[in-house]
Amino acid sequence: MKRKEILGSCVISLLLVVVTVGICEVALRIKHQKLSWKNFVEENWNLASLEFPIQHDSQLGWIPKENFSNQGLPAKDKITLLALGVRSNGQTNDRGNQNSSTVLTVGASTVFGSQVSDEQTWPAILEEVSGHRVINAGVFAYGFDQVILRLEQLVPQFNPQWVILGIHPDNLSQVTMSQKYAKKPYFDISENKLILKNTPVPMTKKELAPYQAVLGYSYLAHYLLSKLRPEFWLEGHGEIKVHDRETEVNCLLAKRLENTCSEKHLNCALVFQYFQTTAPEARNRVVNLKSCFVKGSVSILDTYEPLELIRTQNPKLYESYFNFHMTSAGNAWTANYIQEKLNLKINSQLN
Repeated sequence: MKRKEILGSCVISLLLVVVTVGICEVALRIKHQKLSWKNFVEENWNLASLEFPIQHDSQLGWIPKENFSNQGLPAKDKITLLALGVRSNGQTNDRGNQNSSTVLTVGASTVFGSQVSDEQTWPAILEEVSGHRVINAGVFAYGFDQVILRLEQLVPQFNPQWVILGIHPDNLSQVTMSQKYAKKPYFDISENKLILKNTPVPMTKKELAPYQAVLGYSYLAHYLLSKLRPEFWLEGHGEIKVHDRETEVNCLLAKRLENTCSEKHLNCALVFQYFQTTAPEARNRVVNLKSCFVKGSVSILDTYEPLELIRTQNPKLYESYFNFHMTSAGNAWTANYIQEKLNLKINSQLN
């Protein structure tokens, strides 16, 4: 009799647990409006879902796959990737004349040129309007930390006279992460110095692990594990934040950039770029970072105010500049804006 009582108690307890978990699952789904049946881990965007491939890089996390072209594939935008993951500027990879010098551009998707073809990126258009060789070394989904590391990696390869960084406010928040859709390096701080971590960068799993494939259909499990064990639960999918020192790390990265430009005698410019709508906190990130540049070795170009002027005076023209990322028209405006602001320096220092 005791066995039956114990077994009955266990069954009742188990049923109570199942019912309680079920109620919590339904309540949380209703609260967060997550009523569809899907794997919540899998829905997190990852780099494997891109229309163009990447390759692992032990120092940077990932770079565009070298020597790739989507020509002949059903793709809207032409994408041609060269050695070192550099993007082609179109039919000719060097429009500069024999006396032209090299301009290295680094950044994330706004530099790489997401949603446009090779010749429609702003580095490609800048090459055309400036007459100088421009290298498009932008990499989609990079943080400011990866941009700086990519710059330091490629300067010895190309020996540029100018380095132009294109940064979006979202790139600044990524310095707190060890994973942004894929594993990445990041900096922490010790005694007011940057400490590089998560290198060599481990390979990122592209497929769901068995526990993600099963438990991922529970929004309750996804919600709790994303908060409690993100490095375990979100591996390969989504963002993993490791510290809260965003402002401090970005400021030290700014000083590192200033020192690199001074020590290597580089002409450097940092261009702040934006999407069609900019939240106040995004502007605050830019303002905070701009205050960190004190040496004068990096020219600062902020496109926010001139674009806001266009938005106010000619809303239709402004809208034509964006399709989430900038369109070819928006990139043409950016290239001409950069050329206009740096024209004297390019003419006097590059030649």
